[in-house]
Parts: sequence; structure tokens; C-alpha cells
Amino acid sequence: MEADDDVPLILTWDEASSGLLDEEAERGESINLLVKSKAFQYGMCVVVAVNGVWILVETYTLSSGFSWSRLVPWSYIVFLTIYGVEVLLKISGLGPMAYFSSGWNLFDFSVTVFAFLGLIALAFDMEPFYFIVVLRPLQLLRLFKIKQRYRNVLDTMFELFPRMASLGLTLIIFYYSFAIVGMEFFADVVYPNCCNTSTVADSYRQINVTVGNKTVLEEGYYYLNNFNNILSSFVTLFELTVVNNWYITMVVMTIIVAFILDAFVFRMNYSRKNREPVENPEDENGVVFEVEVSRDEALVTLELYRQTCPGLSSLSSLQGVLHTMDRGGHTSLVYLGRRSRTKSDLSMKMYEEEIQLEWYTQYSRENLLEQDRAPELDLDGPVSDPSSFPEPRLNSQTGPHGVN
Repeated sequence: MEADDDVPLILTWDEASSGLLDEEAERGESINLLVKSKAFQYGMCVVVAVNGVWILVETYTLSSGFSWSRLVPWSYIVFLTIYGVEVLLKISGLGPMAYFSSGWNLFDFSVTVFAFLGLIALAFDMEPFYFIVVLRPLQLLRLFKIKQRYRNVLDTMFELFPRMASLGLTLIIFYYSFAIVGMEFFADVVYPNCCNTSTVADSYRQINVTVGNKTVLEEGYYYLNNFNNILSSFVTLFELTVVNNWYITMVVMTIIVAFILDAFVFRMNYSRKNREPVENPEDENGVVFEVEVSRDEALVTLELYRQTCPGLSSLSSLQGVLHTMDRGGHTSLVYLGRRSRTKSDLSMKMYEEEIQLEWYTQYSRENLLEQDRAPELDLDGPVSDPSSFPEPRLNSQTGPHGVN
């Protein structure tokens, strides 16, 4: 018996590994609770706000005459370390898939990575990459997550991006055309200390003036607006567009303001009528729509892919779908797709009841015209349930595709 008491306790590999897995699961659950807590979220918002105030202090210090140091500011390292720890905690607590499925988390991760690249550019004195440091204030956009009202402002800007993208492309093409003409006619024409005999000479002056014991450079800034190269030409044309020193009211700017106001008003009305959770708004899930494809259309698509892309990997999956349809005797199948929500989708959801009622009224009128014997429809009276009539299949949740 004494010999048995001296035998050491030996754990098997399965027992040891299961114990480690349990500890890791408990640790991951505690990190998950930490990153989802309100205290952690508000604490990070406070850090972001302090970072914004510190950036303003640094900007004021530089504008007061202090020169920019070649060394990396200690505040840059401190705030970047906090943001990096936050990213690691969220990835560990939420999991990589759940973390990168959120648009806000992707934004935080991107800004943190760019801030790290800016730190490398400052540390190794890579002057061409100093522009990355300018992306640091983008962290302030995280404050829009605090209240739904602030989120409406940012969501409105995202809804305006598609329209503004087409407008921006048009302006770039328009600017490029006039920039080429300006460079041909006015290159190296405007320079400092020119136009001395005109009334705008002071705006182009660049001379040294002695004030007391100091020499002050008295200069105007109109000479910076020139057509010497393509970049200066774009800047000059942009200043003319935004009526910089030009007191002209443009009708196009009025239209753009109308678009922006309409988007803001619509977004606020939608949020007021459809209460959405702040943490997981429905807009981020997108729209799942169904497309019905017949067997003949699938065969035509298969033959087309065989002729144009014979080595495509999706051919085998399409052939498998056709075999499944043949075995089951189905004549068509339904594909589910996902796309981002547009203003039309939000309008459909916002005015769903009114649209269904209007469709029902129109449907009843058409039936009454076809059936001459039917009594006249009392539009002011009670209306039957419009849900019994067909409506567009516009789902907001995903599901497996079906075969009809």
C-alpha cells in the first residue's frame, strides 16, 4: 500500500489537452464579454476623443512656430498601442470571422494598419510616405457609433457616395479638359511680383520688408493659382468651382445641396419609423433577392460556358445542379443573391403598408372593369387584408436556395 502511495499522478494527453482547451474557452469567453461591455466601448470612445484633442493641440503648436521634429511623437506611439491592443482583443474575443464581418471593425482595422504604416514612415524618415500620417484623424469617425442620430449622418453620407462618385468622375474629366487648355495657353505666365502696373499687384507681391529689427516676407498668394502643371491646374479649377474669390451663384451647387438635404431628411424619417438596433443595424445585412432560372436557361448557360471558358471550375457545380434537377423532375431552380441596400429598398420597407394598399386598390379596380357585373368598389370603406395578394419577394434574411 505504501508503494502505491508513492506512484506519481500521470495525466494522459487527452486529459491535458482538454484542460487547456477549457482554459482557452474560458479565457475567450471572458475577452468576449469584455469587448462587448458598454464600459469598454465608452472607454475607447473617450480614448478617441482625447486623441482628437491631442491632435488639435499638436496642430496649434506647429502653427505657433514650433518646427516638426524628426522623432516620432510619444503620443503617436501611445494611442497606436491602445488601438492595436483593442484590435487584438476584439479578434480574440469575437473571432476573426465575426470581427471582419462588421463594417465598423473593418474601418477600425484599416485605420490602425495605416497608422502603423505612418509610424514606420516617421521612424525610418521615409518622406514620400508622410501623407499616411494624415489618415490618423479618421479614428474620430468612430464617435458616430455613440448615438443613432450620429449614425444617421454617417449613413446618409454613405448613401450619397454612389451619386457623388459619378459627379466626381464627371468633374475630373471636365477639369482635365480645361487643365490641358490652360497649360497650353497660360503655363509659366503667372509668377510672383508680376502685374506691377495693375490693380492686383499687391496680391502677387513677394518682397522682403523690414519691420523694426526683423525682415518680414510680404507676399500674396494669387500666384499659387497657375497652370504650370496638371496638379496646379486642378487646384486652380477647383478654387474657381467653389467660388473662391468669385461671387457667382451656380445652379448646380443648389441641386447638389437639394440632394444632400433630401438624403438627410429621408434617413431621419426612416430611422424614426423603423427602430433599428444600434449595434447591428439591418442595413449592414444587405438584401437577399431570388432569381428563378428554368432548366432550358441553365442548359444554355452551361453550353455558353463550355464554349467560352472550358476550364472554369463552376462548370462542375452547374452540371451537378442539372443532374439534381433531372433526378428530382424539377423544371426550374431559384438562386439567392445578396446586394447592398439602396434608397429604393429602404423606401419599399418604409412605405410597405401604403404600397400594398395601393396595389390592392388597383387590383380591385382592374377586376371590376373586367367583371362588368360586379358592384362598384367602395374605396372609402374597409379594405381586406392586402397580404393575401402577391407582393415582391424581397427578403432581408438569408436562406438556402430552393428548387421548384
